[in-house]
Order: sequence, then structure tokens, then C-alpha cells
Amino acid sequence: MMHGRRSGFVLLEAVVALAILGVASIVLLQVRAQQIRVATQAHELLTAQALAEDRISAIRMLDYLLLADPPDSLMAGVFPPPFEEFTWTARVDLMEDEYDLFGVEVEVLGPAERFPLRTLMHRARPVLAGGEAGGGAMGGMGGGRGGGAAARGGQQGGRGGDPGGRGGGS
Repeated sequence: MMHGRRSGFVLLEAVVALAILGVASIVLLQVRAQQIRVATQAHELLTAQALAEDRISAIRMLDYLLLADPPDSLMAGVFPPPFEEFTWTARVDLMEDEYDLFGVEVEVLGPAERFPLRTLMHRARPVLAGGEAGGGAMGGMGGGRGGGAAARGGQQGGRGGDPGGRGGGS
């Protein structure tokens, strides 16, 4: 009699051990599936970040006039293969109460993620050249920056105490 009870108890122990092992396996599989989802999401976000930085670099090459009115080809589109599942939109705004400062926002949309990237860019307004006789304040004959030969150190290119040089001799 004792022998029959002992074998039944061993069978019950085996069933409980298998149930515990099954629950542990399910938990480990769920953790692994979560790791795969996070790795996929990280890969997509890193790709979207690189693509957004690429669009920002393209916008950085624009001068003031093109930043004020950027071409449509830089404002929205689809990336070429192998990134055709990613699209982008960009917005460039002249910042209020700031001189020659633009706010740039690029948003890359992926299959499951959205990645916005914002930055500020400074571009000087174009300077109109030539309106005054003699070159105005930006040049001319010895008057402004980069003026005539006397302002640059004379014909010999003197310096310091040399006659006609920067320190000017007597």
C-alpha cells in the first residue's frame, strides 16, 4: 500500500514541475519577443534619425533667400530605396523678433515610428553691392575695409614702421 501512494506522489510532483517549467518558458518567450520588438523599434528610429539629419544637411546648404522660400523638393518627399517606406516633411520659419534666424523642423515618418528633428539656422541677409560712388563703406579708394593701395600697406606691402605700411612711418 505504501508503495502505490509513493508512485502517485512522484507523478504529481512531475506534473507540477512540468507546469512550472511551462510557465517559466512562456515568460522567457515573452521577454524575448519584447526584446525583438524593442530592437526593431530602435533600428527604425536610428534609420529615421539618420534620414532626418540628411534632410537637415540639405537644408543647411541653402542661403538666406532660399531658406525664406525653400523649394518644394526639400519640403516633402519619399526617400529612395532601400528607405522607400520612410517619408519626410520639412518646415522652415523665419523666427519672430530674431535677426536672420530660421527655425527648421524635419519630421520623418516610418512604418511604425515618427521622428521629429528641430534646429535653428542663422543666415545673413544678402548685402546689396555697388549703390554708391567709390564703393561705399565696403571698399573704395582707401576709405573703407579693403580700400586702396595706401590702406593695404602701399605698393611694397610694407608693415609696421615701413613707409606706407600699417604702422605708418614718418
